Formats: sequence, structure tokens, C-alpha cells
Amino acid sequence: MTPFLKRWGLALTIVVAITGAALTDRFAPASPHLPATDPPASPGGAWGCPFVKAAGSPGWIHLANFGDEASRVRVTYIPDRREPVTQAFELGAGRAGTIGTPPAIRGVGAGAIVEYAGGDVVVSRSAFLTANGGTGGAAASCARPGPQAVVVPEGSTLRVETTLVLLNPGTSDAVVDVSLVFDGQELRPESLRGRVVPARGRLTIREGDFAFDEPAVAGVIRARSGRIVADALLATNGLVDLVPAVGAQTESVVVAHTAGGAIFTAVTVGDVDALADGRSLSRAGQGVFEPLAGGLPPNTPRVGGIPENSIPPGPIAVAASSSTSPVALSARWRVVGRGGVSDQAAGSGVPPALRTAAVVGPPASELRLLIANPAQQDASVSVVVVTEAGRSTPAALQRVSVEAGSTVELSLSDLGGSGSVGVLLRAVGAPVAAAIQAVAVRPSFGAYAITAVPDLPRPPVGVDPDPRAGVPA
Repeated sequence: MTPFLKRWGLALTIVVAITGAALTDRFAPASPHLPATDPPASPGGAWGCPFVKAAGSPGWIHLANFGDEASRVRVTYIPDRREPVTQAFELGAGRAGTIGTPPAIRGVGAGAIVEYAGGDVVVSRSAFLTANGGTGGAAASCARPGPQAVVVPEGSTLRVETTLVLLNPGTSDAVVDVSLVFDGQELRPESLRGRVVPARGRLTIREGDFAFDEPAVAGVIRARSGRIVADALLATNGLVDLVPAVGAQTESVVVAHTAGGAIFTAVTVGDVDALADGRSLSRAGQGVFEPLAGGLPPNTPRVGGIPENSIPPGPIAVAASSSTSPVALSARWRVVGRGGVSDQAAGSGVPPALRTAAVVGPPASELRLLIANPAQQDASVSVVVVTEAGRSTPAALQRVSVEAGSTVELSLSDLGGSGSVGVLLRAVGAPVAAAIQAVAVRPSFGAYAITAVPDLPRPPVGVDPDPRAGVPA
């Protein structure tokens, strides 16, 4: 046989073999489905807590799982000038809990990233610290990364130390522009343009380095790439406050208390006036909030209170709505303890919602739930409580009537003892806003408030709680 015929015969044999194999596979029964090499991660999410503790001071992270399944949680602490420290644990369904910051980072300031897989988890933090002569407790809800621009309405550089703390929970660097808004102008220092917030890192900025002796300053952080969360830490006259940054909204409500007099701040960041409908809400109903009565010009923080003799004691709120530029709100109020000691509590404005949640934990006590209904219809609110012992629906917290344009105060002090307490509010008839006011006596007297986080639509996030892996935010 010639070489040509040998090669042709070999080729024919290969073709027949391949064809036969293909036919055999075509008519053979289907093989069973093989499981994926990497099973899908449980739905979850990430929370950013820019400020958790100051150098040399303790801090706590509080968590509540309102879901029907256990949640696997990983907390990554971001200490200043040190490597991150990680804690991983499981939080049961319908449970709340508190963890203290690790001893390894006691000597430095730190923020934290809280990632979870499974369940429905809400996170807050509290700290005791001394800064610029101020000593006391500070606390706030943590935030989900999301808005491209966030605003801290509360701030001052006149006898006040205001520090912006930015945290990037993502796995790639974020680039931001930071500006300061006061007296009708927006100051954009060149050194605050194009600042890099490292992946899973923090950036701290003192407002007083750029704006001098201004009584009312708002901080605006715009992300060019990535997403960040931010806080403002205020210290003055023996008092400290922690105010989270929020996205400006066309409708916003901030809840406070009249105990020692409440001061509210409103700001709009835009090119046109905010045509704001500003109202005060109290147990007596609604009134006009004078600082917003004539609209809100751009870049002009408005600060004002409500005359104490015009409203009954108890929870007080300001609601603002605008059809043009969005508005951001905040509030501060003084809480006086036994012996005349006092501290300030602070809250941020949020959109009203039919479902909203908050969590607080030790060392807090004397817990009060403050609820405001900014709508023109009555609301009926029922509260689910989760503690370290489990889930409950106390009869006194079910179907609580909150009249249109009014506020309600409920006691939570006997629910958790000295443990952690999470509350989930479900409103029927009208959306509401809420906050938990807390007082602590150890390690020193402190008062603070935690604004309830509204449950707004958000994309699901798959989280693999492996300490070796990061989670894109």
C-alpha cells in the first residue's frame, strides 16, 4: 500500500471513531446534573461604620438579626496605621448581640466593616471618648454604601472640633471630592479634590483646617469612583456627638427630644433653592418650622430650634419636603442625668418608611423609642423586638396609633435588661421615622441616639463570609 493510501485509511478510521462516539453520546441517557464547584453564597450585605472607637477608648458594635435564618457575620476592624483585625461569628435568627472592640486595637482609633451572609441584619455602634475637652458617649447606626454623594448637615468650626471620617468598604480604592458648605458658598479646597480613600481603609479630615470660625458648616462628599460612608465627630464644651452622613432627599424627617432643648440643621446642596415644606411634629400635632418657612437657599445651612413653651415635653421632629433641590437634616439635643450631669444626643434625617429598624446595646440603659409620623394620615405601628434571648412582640408595642403630623414615645427600658435590643417597626396607613434614645452611666455618663434605618429597595448582595475574601461594596 502506498503512503498516500495508508494516511487516507488512518484518517477515515479517526473520522468513523469520532462520529460513532458522537452518535453514542447523542442517544445515550443524560448523565445526572453535577453540582456547581462553588455553591451560591447566601444573600447578605455589608455595613460601614466609619467611627467605632477613639484611641485609648472602648467601643462596641451592636447587631440585630430580624430574619428567619441564622446569619454568618464577619467584622473587619480598620485601625489607624495598623493591619485590619477580624472577628467572625454566627448570629441566630431573631437575636441581637453586642461585641466589644478587640484589646489589640485599644490604643488606636478605628472604624469597621460588617459583612453578613443570611438573615436580615442591622448594625450600629457606640463609643465613649474624650476629644477637644468633650467627654461622653456617642453612637449611630452604621450605613450601607450606596449614594454617590453624601452630606453631613451638622458641623461647626466656631469653638467646635468637627472631624469628617470617611470609610471605603469596597475592595478597590475610592476617589472623592470633599467640599464644605457655609454662608451661601461651597468651599472646594484643592487639597480635598481627588482624595483617595484606600480600599477597606479610612480617611480623616478636620473641617477647621479649611473653614475658620464658622458657626454652621456642612460637609459634602462626592465619589468619583467607588462608594464610601462617612461620619462627623463633633466635640465641644464637654460634649461629644456622632452624626452619620446621609444622602440628600426630597423628603426627610429627623427625630429628637425636647428634654433639654433641640436644635435642628437643614441644608440643601444644589444650584436652586429648595422649595421646602418645613414642619415641626410633636405630641400636640404639627406646626411651621420657621428656618424653612421661606425656602432654603443653596449652600446655606439653617440652624434653629422650636420654642419650648409652644410644644409639650416629649419627642419632637422636623419634616422637610422639596420639589426642587433635595434636603439633608440633622438634630442635636441635651439629655440631663441624675446629679445634673448631661450629654448630647444627635440624629440624622431619613426618608419615612413603612418598615424601619434600629439596634442598641450595652452599656446603654433607659431606652426610649421616639416615633414621628409626617404624613397627613394616621399610622398604626407594631414593633418586633429582638434581644439576646430571642424574638418577641410585646402587647404594649402593638398597633400603636401615631396621629398625622405627630409624635409618640415608647419605653424600651424593661425589654433587654443590660443586653442588646433591636426593634423592627412596621407601619400601616402612613410611613414613619424613628430613633432610639439611650442613656449610659458606665464607663461614664453618656447620652446618645440611634436613628432607625429605613428599609428602602436595594439590590441583593451575595456575601461569602470567608475572612480571606473581600466583599465589593
